Amino acid sequence: MSVLTLRLEPDLEASIIEIAREQQKSKSAVVRDLLRGEIAVQRLHRARAELMPYAERIGVLTDEDVFKLVS
Repeated sequence: MSVLTLRLEPDLEASIIEIAREQQKSKSAVVRDLLRGEIAVQRLHRARAELMPYAERIGVLTDEDVFKLVS
């Protein structure tokens, strides 16, 4: 595992400390979990942007359209 040094505003660090205490995790574990979540969200947005032209071509324009197709 590599080491990454970050500079955080005091309020952001306080939030991380609070979450770490609540979850009984280290600050590093909390930040890793948060980064994993954000990376997943970014990948989802990228995939959605790439697939939108194909979906629009077949008339899938809303989340409801998707649910109808997969239900």
